[in-house]
Amino acid sequence: MASGVFSIPKDFYIKVQDYFIDELIDKYPSGIIPMVNEDGEPYISRIPYMESVDVSMAVLDWNAEQAAAQARLKYLDVTIAGRQIKLAFSARDTRRSGPLVLAAKTKTIIAKFLDEIDDAIWHGNYEGTVLVSSGVISQLAIINTSKITEAQATGNIVFLNMKAMVQEIAAKYRSLYPIALLMDWTTYDLGATQIATGYTKSAMAVFKEAYPNVTVIPTDTILASADVAGTNGRMIAFAQNEDLIRNILAKAPSPVGPAIVDLTGSIGQLWGTLWGVKVIQSTATAYTDTTLTF
Repeated sequence: MASGVFSIPKDFYIKVQDYFIDELIDKYPSGIIPMVNEDGEPYISRIPYMESVDVSMAVLDWNAEQAAAQARLKYLDVTIAGRQIKLAFSARDTRRSGPLVLAAKTKTIIAKFLDEIDDAIWHGNYEGTVLVSSGVISQLAIINTSKITEAQATGNIVFLNMKAMVQEIAAKYRSLYPIALLMDWTTYDLGATQIATGYTKSAMAVFKEAYPNVTVIPTDTILASADVAGTNGRMIAFAQNEDLIRNILAKAPSPVGPAIVDLTGSIGQLWGTLWGVKVIQSTATAYTDTTLTF
């Protein structure tokens, strides 16, 4: 039973919030998705975008009655949902162990929370078994696997697969914007340690020289639920621009309500964050629709 509100120092709130945001953006694969801030509660966010259209026409002679095509805004809706966590501290934590233990426990809890958020950004946000907002992978354009050599027995095959993924992105996007290429750790290690055919450097080094605007990120987060790390592999590629793909941050990680202290001296407080992920131009993305093998 709650007996009152416990006042946690403001600098503690600030440190926790900064830790949330810095860790998610700097240390998790989903941090490479362009993020747009948009305050609000759970709702449907409407994203305006300009579809590629013809706005001019060819003429042999000037004609004042001719009119060029009208470029019109289009709109996409994205569901804003989120996750919440309860930061709880016992009387021993707060009264005997001091602020260092508070910080250590908070980081441990938050690390697990951020793992779940990162997974939800890629695979979808679930409330139990109910999908409340879709993730990136379900929205990505599926690559034609005939362009991918699935049995990645050598670094050279990894090199060919990486090229195929990037080239699947429409040329107008890959020539204008930086590209993110994510792959499982086994694929990455093969590419980083084995020599590409005809070269004296690793497949990864040759690829980075050929595609300097591509950032390669190893992560097993993008594996499908049925995949087994070390046995199965996947790749994702997308152009990094908020008009092509974006992560809408509607509520930065922060307290949802007051910190409550019970009769034992334990403190509990809800923290939460709201976001929505939207792939706006599917031709600026690619995803392996079947698992890669080794």
